[in-house]
Amino acid sequence: MTRGFAVRRTLARSVPSSRPTTEQLLKRAADLMRQYREYLENFNAAVDQLLKLQAEFKAEHPPFGSRYSPLRIYARQQAYVQRQCEAPVGYCGA
Repeated sequence: MTRGFAVRRTLARSVPSSRPTTEQLLKRAADLMRQYREYLENFNAAVDQLLKLQAEFKAEHPPFGSRYSPLRIYARQQAYVQRQCEAPVGYCGA
């Protein structure tokens, strides 16, 4: 029985261990955290750029039916002209 234990122990010393050491694990963890941080920085920069472009687009293209949409402005102008034309003589803006 003692002899079998000694043989196993000798074999264990001669065969390299495939398990990583604590230092290797810590190095790998640090590398993964660095990669994750870089990814988040790039992702956040892309999101910021997208939000900026979205805000610019919304500023240039108001939603349909909003107070400042071209169709709404045109309709208000037409209503104003119509009211002016229905006013007493001399007030027609057309």
